[in-house]
Amino acid sequence: MEAIALRKLLRRDLITAVLADFARLLPSSGSLCLYDRDGRVLAAYPAPPSPEPVEAIRAVLDGSGAVPFPGGVAEPLLVQGRPIGVLVGTVVDVPPLPARKAADPPALHPLLRALAGALGQMATLALENRALALEALDRYRELNLIYRMQTELGAELDPDQIATRVLAESMRVIKATRGAILLLSQDGQSLVVQTCEGLSLERDRYPATEGLAGQALSQRRSFLINDLKRDRQQGTLEAHARSLLFVPLLVGERALGVICLFDKKGGKIFTAGDEKLLNALASQAAVAFQTARQVEERERLLRQQIQALRVEIDEIKKQRQVAAITSTDYFAHLQATAQRMRQEFEEET
Repeated sequence: MEAIALRKLLRRDLITAVLADFARLLPSSGSLCLYDRDGRVLAAYPAPPSPEPVEAIRAVLDGSGAVPFPGGVAEPLLVQGRPIGVLVGTVVDVPPLPARKAADPPALHPLLRALAGALGQMATLALENRALALEALDRYRELNLIYRMQTELGAELDPDQIATRVLAESMRVIKATRGAILLLSQDGQSLVVQTCEGLSLERDRYPATEGLAGQALSQRRSFLINDLKRDRQQGTLEAHARSLLFVPLLVGERALGVICLFDKKGGKIFTAGDEKLLNALASQAAVAFQTARQVEERERLLRQQIQALRVEIDEIKKQRQVAAITSTDYFAHLQATAQRMRQEFEEET
């Protein structure tokens, strides 16, 4: 479970109202107080205990379970099995009994356990709702990005422009500090740097089987690594980073290249949400690259056909010019003269 403050899950006024309702069930006058993980009072009714049971609160947060102390009990508030807060109940004017511990007032512990359970369920539901909201927000961000990229790349046929736009958008949305897009060469042997940002690369192409970029290409899967201290390979793209996110450009099962992002801003780590978003973006980019290549190949074939047609037209023109010349009376006169001169020469010899 992600580390999240209890105050971000439950409203103070709501908690105070719940504490007030439960405080009426206390066996004598007392107070209920809810602490966050950082030890700050989140809500209390009617007031926080004085002095505060600091040691008991620390013990609860360390995983000791419920901790009794003189005049009260500290109970963990659990969300998904982990304490994210401490509920403290205190009572006063409890008649001491020889067989009863002074640190465990009658009926306080069961009441506190029930209250902690209720607040824990409220916090769990709030956390689940928050996760659903974040998932919906990620989904909206993904769909919005896909729509925008479809609009921008739909009419673009220049691979350089496609690469520049896709890399800039990827780095902006995922907040990467550096990145590159590499496309597979025509012979399939190399990954050629199409564009890069924030990187000083020693070369403009890498073997198609080298490093994590080569693995992303050959295995048709993404790589997300947030600690490269032990995994860096000198001479490869990953040698430039502490963390990375590599996603292949795929059209069906055909791999066209790799999008490479490095080191998120602010020292943050790449997340599964970032990986999912970049995969969606890579799908759009791959289609755009394939379309651009197909158009480029059609243009190349068209130029070849036009050149062949020009040669054929030139040959036809030559043949027509020869036919036009040989069909004239003057050309016939020249042929007759040449024939007569040939006969005269043969008779003389």
